[in-house]
Amino acid sequence: MGQAIVQVLTFALYPLVVRFYSPNDLGAYSYFISCALLMGMLMNGQFYIAIPNPKNDETANSLFNLSRWITLITSALLFVGLIIIFLQGWRFFSLQVGLEIFLAPFIFTHSFNTYLSYWCIRYELMGFLSKAMVINRVGALSLKLVFGVL
Repeated sequence: MGQAIVQVLTFALYPLVVRFYSPNDLGAYSYFISCALLMGMLMNGQFYIAIPNPKNDETANSLFNLSRWITLITSALLFVGLIIIFLQGWRFFSLQVGLEIFLAPFIFTHSFNTYLSYWCIRYELMGFLSKAMVINRVGALSLKLVFGVL
């Protein structure tokens, strides 16, 4: 049910998003998301995939905590590195806003959402997972619209 609501919201608000952003901005956004997802996959070690598998909860808790710490440490290191790069005046994306600074927090929140989803799958908390998915998507679409208006 949550995935259906997310798809309907995305489809309904897409005309507004396209109206606010130029093709150049949408291209930079797509490039940003692609880079962030690739870096997130490499940075968090993908230990979250193993969270549903262990037979005992202690091992699952250890994997969850390991995923959390790896993501926190690598995101912090990336954030410090990106601040240094930003202060040097280098740019990765075509926008003048400095999207590079948002790369580390985006990777952290996306990774946190991913391993929280696997945690919910382990304990069969599908209702919570569905609500979290809707809240996550509403937040993302709201930010897109707010930044589009500004």
